[in-house]
Amino acid sequence: MTRRQYAPSVLSTPSVGGCDIGHDSAFGDDFDFHLKVTVIHTTPEGTFAALKLAGDLARDLSLRIGLLAVQLVPFRLPIEESIVSPAFLEQRQALLVAKAGLGEDEVNIRVCLARDRRTALATLLSTNSLVVIGGRRNWWRQERKLERWLLRMGHQVLFAQAGRQFRVSPLRLLLSPSQALPQA
Repeated sequence: MTRRQYAPSVLSTPSVGGCDIGHDSAFGDDFDFHLKVTVIHTTPEGTFAALKLAGDLARDLSLRIGLLAVQLVPFRLPIEESIVSPAFLEQRQALLVAKAGLGEDEVNIRVCLARDRRTALATLLSTNSLVVIGGRRNWWRQERKLERWLLRMGHQVLFAQAGRQFRVSPLRLLLSPSQALPQA
């Protein structure tokens, strides 16, 4: 009887000097004492709004920003062979970072190839992470479902409404995130 070797269900791009996503260094070996905020890629306009909000938080509270993009790979392909090149996805994220007015050195971009988005996020995010997601806030949208799931997992979640221009105090967001942002 032979044993089957299964490929891991989550692969991520290598990072330089450890990862800045989560409260501790989930991808690296070194412990980092800086506060971190993770932006999860949803849609281009949602991610742009989330990066703007994370940039304000980072500037006001001296946080480090990590941008996490999960690319789903179909089961018919090996996990290493995504339909879209990880280098292209990383370049696309870098363009969003530049468009949001953040420098490349301010944001740690991570592209993750996975079979299931929730499994990948549960694996890659540390416990009680500060997470920013963006998009339209309607009950049927995937961004809203992702926000509720992250809250159930115990993470602190800030939602950036795509297409709205407003400035909210970061301290108010951290004290009561659900009441600080306008509801749609």
